[in-house]
Amino acid sequence: TGMYKNILLVGAEMHSMGLDYSDEGRAVTVIFGDGAGAVILQPTEKEGQGILTTHLHADGTHAEELAMINPGSHGGYHLGTEKFGYPDPSVPGGFVQRALKLPDEKVVNNIQKYGNTTAASIPLAMCEAWEQGRIKEGDLVCLAAFGSGFTWGSALIR
Repeated sequence: TGMYKNILLVGAEMHSMGLDYSDEGRAVTVIFGDGAGAVILQPTEKEGQGILTTHLHADGTHAEELAMINPGSHGGYHLGTEKFGYPDPSVPGGFVQRALKLPDEKVVNNIQKYGNTTAASIPLAMCEAWEQGRIKEGDLVCLAAFGSGFTWGSALIR
């Protein structure tokens, strides 16, 4: 909005202190990671640059959509995967990538390296993409995320 000259935006999450490291908790513990990322935002006078649009939503009535209602650990082996909502393994990528039919080179995904760092996921992925030359000055970038309780948001930036 131009109200401030500089804004420090930080996304950080520390899951390790609340996870169960016993054999019983291992199935959940291995998918989460600690992380933090930060960015300094400044207003721009350049047409078509900066934060172009943002969308934030929450709807608790759909919270169970993130649950895997799973009758056992067979992974769909006996009754087929489609009945239980398992993704098609022949289609690469995650929830958003499949829906938009985006190729791997258009999506930054680092969950396999750090686990789900929740609030830090987008800042960490942006930093890696910048360092790898996958995001450059002037690129149009869509940031999208969703979370528990059924919250989701996106931002389009250049």
